[in-house]
Amino acid sequence: NVAVIGRVSTGKSTLINALIGEKISKTGIGRTTTSVNLVARLALFSRDITVVNEEMTTASATAARAAPASAATNTTAANKRQPWPCINVFDIPGDDEMFNYLNLDGALSVLGTMHVIVILFNDRLDTVLPYIQLAKAMGKTVILVQTQIDNLDDEEKKTWQEEVEEDLSHVTKVLGEGVLDKEESVVFGVSARNVLKMVAKPGEVVDVYQWHAFTTRLRHTAIRLVEQFALANSRLTCDVFLLHAAEDHSAASAIAGALTQHRFTVFPLERAPGRGSAGAAITGGV
Repeated sequence: NVAVIGRVSTGKSTLINALIGEKISKTGIGRTTTSVNLVARLALFSRDITVVNEEMTTASATAARAAPASAATNTTAANKRQPWPCINVFDIPGDDEMFNYLNLDGALSVLGTMHVIVILFNDRLDTVLPYIQLAKAMGKTVILVQTQIDNLDDEEKKTWQEEVEEDLSHVTKVLGEGVLDKEESVVFGVSARNVLKMVAKPGEVVDVYQWHAFTTRLRHTAIRLVEQFALANSRLTCDVFLLHAAEDHSAASAIAGALTQHRFTVFPLERAPGRGSAGAAITGGV
């Protein structure tokens, strides 16, 4: 479960739309998200995306955490086909004041069911320091993203990295050494708006800045958490995994490597051309 949080008008919904590849979440100036929404499920090992876009209650979010492959609140057509492992992406309402944010009905409880919290800001990093403190106090993995980089002028872009390093140093001092690990001590500067432009007009060349680095980090973080879940789950007593590589062979290799280190036997599967999952065949001469 991945929550996208930040103050009002930092581009949370736009970033989620860019992740999905189409405009699902409502965007605009000011408050456009007023409830916690499970927007979509992104399959980790393929390009499958299940659009859900439903309001989540504390109870349903808890159900999603307990059984991420099941429909948490209903059995609509959108929820019947669940890619697993997958990233459940939640759009969380923002606010201009942190205390107001904490008082949003059920928002804090829902954050408790998240595994990764993507924290957005469009000014300086210290503006979201309370969000970082909250996330780490709850034991969550954080990914820091500065949005709307395309709004910076040329001079601001030249000094951007310098300012980020300065802000990270300040945040580390406030939080204490070691609270943010090495991977979390990185800020990704992105333009989700330009990503959507690129999707709308595939031939158009636009600068998405560090978008690909951000999505790679999100994906790898999810894979790491899936590994930890799989290896810690007491119900996993099998000796052999049949790993469906789907389209993302690098991600499948990462999982296979982790499982092999823990003495599991892993056979990769490849989908036969033009056939569904039932047409998968074990490779490697087995």
